[in-house]
Amino acid sequence: MKNRGFFYLFFRPLVKFALVLFYRKIEFDGKESFPQGEAYIIAPNHQNAFMDALVIACFTKKPIHFLVRADVFKNKIAARVFKSFNMLPIYRERDGKHNMYKNEAIFEKCVHLLSHGEVLMIFPEASHFGKRFLRPLRKGIARIAFDGIATHSHLSELKIIPVGINYSDYFYSHSDLFLDIGKPLLVKKYYQILAENKLIASTEILEELHSSIKNNILHVESDRIHLAIEKIYLNLIFYVKNLEIFGNTPKQNHFYFKNKFIPYFEELKNENQLLEIEQYFELMKKYTIQYPIQYLSNFSGLKKFALVMILIFTFPIYLISYVSVFLPIVFIKKQIKIKVKDVQFSTSFKITAGIFLFGFNGFLYAFILFALFGNLHLSGVYFFFYPVFYLIYGGYRRMLKKINSIYVLSKIKVEEYELLKMQENHVISILNIN
Repeated sequence: MKNRGFFYLFFRPLVKFALVLFYRKIEFDGKESFPQGEAYIIAPNHQNAFMDALVIACFTKKPIHFLVRADVFKNKIAARVFKSFNMLPIYRERDGKHNMYKNEAIFEKCVHLLSHGEVLMIFPEASHFGKRFLRPLRKGIARIAFDGIATHSHLSELKIIPVGINYSDYFYSHSDLFLDIGKPLLVKKYYQILAENKLIASTEILEELHSSIKNNILHVESDRIHLAIEKIYLNLIFYVKNLEIFGNTPKQNHFYFKNKFIPYFEELKNENQLLEIEQYFELMKKYTIQYPIQYLSNFSGLKKFALVMILIFTFPIYLISYVSVFLPIVFIKKQIKIKVKDVQFSTSFKITAGIFLFGFNGFLYAFILFALFGNLHLSGVYFFFYPVFYLIYGGYRRMLKKINSIYVLSKIKVEEYELLKMQENHVISILNIN
């Protein structure tokens, strides 16, 4: 059966390459849960809009078919593109109750795909939500799974694979991505219940699936705890590794929050410690310091001088990188402000638009070099190494942020410095949860 559209075949390796450039580290756990040579359903959490579909599609061996919201298919050209990415529209009440009947044909199509050994990905929450929190699951995934084993005997071993997609940050590059793949749910386990009561069977399989996905993500019910995790990931966790409080990998950091931080603060009746963490990050914001003092103190004397020298001597390389990538970066940022109404789509917009714009820009500059110097090797090398300019651009700007934070820290009053240092040490002691 034909399972790969032209765009799916062509763009998947490009998107995968872009993801590797965008994220600092990408880690998986439980890949062995994906069955080999048979149909199955992938059921991930849905927090970061189209990014969730991209990361699953790029890191599974078999091509997958997606169920996505129907409103993105309104434009005929866009609909053709989406279909070539193996996407199928699913209609919600907000799309008009008169359209809901169309889901019948989509469900039949899903069962048909499964019967031919294809892989489906269904977001059982039915819509995305930009917070580390798993919402109640919709029954569509249960219906498709039950219809599959009821109408096709060779699907009797059909499995649903729960997947937790965990971002250290939803929006910034150089963040971490951890995919925690859970143990398969065997659909036939509920088949006897299904024969007696379809509603009870659906409820029970959704409850088990909800529990499984929840176990593979950071499930945070408190907005304050969620915000604290955001700040710790962004401003602290990657810079105090020598303390061995957190971890050295996305998986280790994930399990720190899951098994220590969240349970500790959810059960804590006295909120003073959480308040102290919040006050510490407010102080960092007040002084526009983006790195912890403990980390910045490493760049004193010779190390600070060496960092400045590196910035000076690598400036020509940075300048070439800046000229190479500046236009697509500025254009993408501007378009996000104008066109992206839902902030959760901003990262997927960066990735997908970046593939086209960086590719076009790299080709254009390589052509200009060839036109100016007539050297095919020079233009070819430039085009081949063009993605490296993006990495150099990002790395240089991070070094500038470090120098700026070091400079700002050196200018604040002694008593303010001591207060910030004392607060930081206290926060670190709080985070050292046993």
